[in-house]
Amino acid sequence: MLKNNSKTPYLSKSAGLLYLKSLGVNIPTTYFGLENFTPQEERELNQHINKDLTWIVRFDASSEIRFLLKGTKINSENMVEEIKNINQHNKAYKGKFKMMLQCCLNSSVEGVAKLLSDGKILLETEKNDNGHFVRDGNVPYRYLIAPFETEVDHPKLTSRNIEKLHSELIKIGQNYVVEWIVTKQDELFITDAKYVPDSFLKNIENSHKLIIKEGIACGKINHAINMNKTNHILYLSKTSIEYLPFINNYTQGIIFESGGLLSHCVVYQAAKNIPMLIGINADTINEIINQEVCMELNFTKDVQIFSL
Repeated sequence: MLKNNSKTPYLSKSAGLLYLKSLGVNIPTTYFGLENFTPQEERELNQHINKDLTWIVRFDASSEIRFLLKGTKINSENMVEEIKNINQHNKAYKGKFKMMLQCCLNSSVEGVAKLLSDGKILLETEKNDNGHFVRDGNVPYRYLIAPFETEVDHPKLTSRNIEKLHSELIKIGQNYVVEWIVTKQDELFITDAKYVPDSFLKNIENSHKLIIKEGIACGKINHAINMNKTNHILYLSKTSIEYLPFINNYTQGIIFESGGLLSHCVVYQAAKNIPMLIGINADTINEIINQEVCMELNFTKDVQIFSL
């Protein structure tokens, strides 16, 4: 079992936390290698872990299976048994993921961010304390921060936080969406990272209606509840992870009414060659629902949807 400062055993595109650790990024205390939980590691964990703190299970895995894996916050009194149960639940994916145990820190503010090709930061944070937009699909506060800009109109984000985030993102690079928190002691940590391809949010400033990924998609416009085994363009009310099971091989494109550009639902689909955008309201879609259409998304043009 490996702690933060141990040697990194492997790196791949699915290596989020392991990749962060290899770069020396500031991450919370994290124990690695729990996917192969031996009796020796059980004893080590019981001896060294601070059971007065809250811990959360995290995974490094490909986007195709990451959202299928069961993770949870851990009850310290039954930590070893809970880790065993999680491994048992995920045994169908054995060998396809790495499992970590990370200390949960009390945050004053948290969110997600990505370094863009022009050096700017795309940053999103929760608007309120009800749920979390990264999972639930709520509309976040969204900021586009220039390389030398340190002030944002947010009551809990300081210039020191922005400078530190930019420094960490420079290390991490443009191919990762990161989750971050600022503790109540005003220290910024990167808690996770997910790989995305170069084409993801390639030119967000020039996008019309917030195009996430450009391309052409043809098929019947469907709500998730009306889905069938034919090519379709899926219309979803928000970027919630509850919709992930509805996105399948017949999904040619995705339209979200609202939500976060860096939410889990969006990022998990980024590796697929599926055109996506956010920002078309239900009234517009209802006019063409169940119709065969083609949708053309181009970062330098307006959105085009036309009937076949």
